[in-house]
Amino acid sequence: MLLGKKKYGAVSTATYYYRKRADLTSTIDQSTTKKEFFTDILKNYFIELIEYCQEKEDKVPLFIQYLIAYDLQWMLKEPELTLESQEEVNEFWHLLYYVIDNLDMEIFENNRNITGRMFKSFFLTLKNKDLHVKLKKNNALLKTRNHVIDNLNKHRIWLDIVEFKDNNLQISGFLNSNFNSDYITIDGVKSVNGEVVGTYPDIQVFYTDRVNLKYLSKNWQYKHNFDLKIPVSDHENCQVKIRTTYHIDGDRTNYDEDNIISMYMNLSFRETVRISKTSIYSIYDSKIVLLKGKSFYVHDYSYKSILRYEYSIFKKILNDKRYGYKEALKLRTLFLLAYPIKRLRNKQVYLFMDRPEQADDNGEHLFHYALKQGDNISKYYTVKKDSVSFKRLSGNSNVIPYGSFKHKLMFLLADKIITSHPDEPVINPFYSDASNKDLRELYNGIGNPKIYFLQHGVTLGNISNYLKKYDKNLSLISTVSDKEHDSFLVKGYNYDEDIIQTLGFPRFDNLENNPRKQILIIPTWRNYLEGNEELFKNSNYVKSINNLLNSKVVSLSKKYGYDIVFKPHPRLNNYITGNRGRKYIDLIDINPDVRLSYDESYQKLFSESSLLITDYSSVFFDFAYLKKPVIYYHPFDDYHHGKSYYSYEDMGFGEVVDNKDKLFEKISYYLSHDCKMESIYQERVDKFFKYHDKLNCKRVYDWIRRH
Repeated sequence: MLLGKKKYGAVSTATYYYRKRADLTSTIDQSTTKKEFFTDILKNYFIELIEYCQEKEDKVPLFIQYLIAYDLQWMLKEPELTLESQEEVNEFWHLLYYVIDNLDMEIFENNRNITGRMFKSFFLTLKNKDLHVKLKKNNALLKTRNHVIDNLNKHRIWLDIVEFKDNNLQISGFLNSNFNSDYITIDGVKSVNGEVVGTYPDIQVFYTDRVNLKYLSKNWQYKHNFDLKIPVSDHENCQVKIRTTYHIDGDRTNYDEDNIISMYMNLSFRETVRISKTSIYSIYDSKIVLLKGKSFYVHDYSYKSILRYEYSIFKKILNDKRYGYKEALKLRTLFLLAYPIKRLRNKQVYLFMDRPEQADDNGEHLFHYALKQGDNISKYYTVKKDSVSFKRLSGNSNVIPYGSFKHKLMFLLADKIITSHPDEPVINPFYSDASNKDLRELYNGIGNPKIYFLQHGVTLGNISNYLKKYDKNLSLISTVSDKEHDSFLVKGYNYDEDIIQTLGFPRFDNLENNPRKQILIIPTWRNYLEGNEELFKNSNYVKSINNLLNSKVVSLSKKYGYDIVFKPHPRLNNYITGNRGRKYIDLIDINPDVRLSYDESYQKLFSESSLLITDYSSVFFDFAYLKKPVIYYHPFDDYHHGKSYYSYEDMGFGEVVDNKDKLFEKISYYLSHDCKMESIYQERVDKFFKYHDKLNCKRVYDWIRRH
């Protein structure tokens, strides 16, 4: 029609509603995994349109070329070319190049509807059928014909971690570029008194959320993640620079002068680095690491040096007058007064915590144990002042309000943060203040504690996307099982093996078994339901909870004299986005005979309940540890935690049921047998947990003290 009339009309008042399923199961979502999305669209849409235009007009009009390029980009942006055989792949590329050959160069160079700088360069390279490296003195250019795709020397090294540990300056970071990382090394170059004394090559590491940018299975932007270890001996003062080298022949071990182009790139710092352009140094027991330009200087601890560095930092803070600068000057001053006394007395500071708004997890349980140890260590626990937990614990002078001035000072002085939640917004009081401002750059360097992760629950799946080293840099991950321990050694976490320890959960020491006739129901949350009231209300998740809380389950419990307690996930008590008057829990149909539990501790609920019904919540590990029966209710396949070592069917501590009838039958069985866990599941409990004693706190605390 457009080819015939060469005119079109536009309706300005129309609204187009695009429907998309949250679980990505629609036909459109699934189409990119099929051959039809690639080869058939090229044949039956683009090529047919091109040949129709050529037959009718003897050319492809520019507006049709723009249309083809716009629609073609969605195919080309697919990370993977999901074709089954090499023959199909070859056919695809032959057809694609035919389409691209029929598009004029201006379609690639001046098309505002082709989005994304990275993709535009890939698209242009396909048009040119050319990609080459042009070498210059101290630089390398990646070009397609005369167009520069990338300039290596214009990049910067981004740093995630800079720390002095085990007599090594350890640096982790990454380089993003279009240059093939197989041709690049990133080295640590150490100098003493201006003379190079050692070069230390990087180790390339893999992170699941930092992968190469791909188009159609071709790497286009490379994520060069690296770790460096530069040894520094006692009383050695040295300079370390980070050198990037391009190896012309692709042999990363060939450093012949005519094979390499080396450069020292500018450095940038992620907020996780305990050093910054404002706070230019970090203290590590016997050493200080100083940032100056593109170099790190490592020298022996000296309080005079600290005063000298702080003088320049104070001047910069006063000059910049960033938000929060007055409190930063106060806290840095107090740190300067307190830190030398702390060193003189050889007195360490441990700061324990769980959630900011709730205690009663591994952090609190270990804190109480630690207070009883006479070891000349100052120990504090922090939780929000307006929380129920603070009221319960406030009689202890070592419990301090989360986010208070004292908490901030203790964070700066702390040697170790011991927590069940390792997220930076949780553990770092400078991450976000009352005005939602990130103040970490004003304090990085002097606030430099090690982070010891006690875990909140047993880890079942691969969570390397969340718990990776470059973001958390943990000094301990404590597990309860050797199988769980081994799951943290898979590709993507990148912790040294000695960081992962099977020590048990401190809270297990205080688990008690005083059962009453009580059924406990605890489902976990579904992240994909966050923020959408209609989606939540009509979800299988809500249906399954309503099935658990319905009249038949209540009738069964009444028949045997049992009460039902529903412990909602904390997210269920959040207000729904855009609806401040309604919470998620308000949309669940809860029988009036079911008791809602908000403030009771999990330990109390575990102790007093005789049967647990859950879907995937890891609380079942605590409950099963007491050899009490568990039912896994999985009516819908709507929860995925990645590839897991844990099989509910083969390793679970109770039966997996997938419908209401089986659920009622299993509940009836347990209630009629005094809620006794079957022997097969008791054996699985014994096999899974490495320790069944009351020494978890001792093992964990002793390990933390030694490390």
